[in-house]
Amino acid sequence: MLAGRYFKNKINYYKKELAVKEFNAIYGDWYEYIKQYNQDYVSAQKEKLEGYFNDIEGKTLDDQQRTAIITDEYSNLIMAGAESGKTLTILGKVQYFA
Repeated sequence: MLAGRYFKNKINYYKKELAVKEFNAIYGDWYEYIKQYNQDYVSAQKEKLEGYFNDIEGKTLDDQQRTAIITDEYSNLIMAGAESGKTLTILGKVQYFA
């Protein structure tokens, strides 16, 4: 975020500007803010959709599978051993986004 980089650590120059101070408080470390926002979103979705995750084709997904389903990335690599639930995870992801 360009604006975040511009105002970062410049609060001393804008002491009278409350808007800049508030902006820095929220977005001062934009990447950390986004990381925390995403973690909070995944946690909230896991809680909200617990019933869904407890019955994918009659099976319950573990925490890693739930995270893989909720996380919306450009591409996902699901790598695990035999009979560990890769296909079930992919099926859950397709149903989640349908």
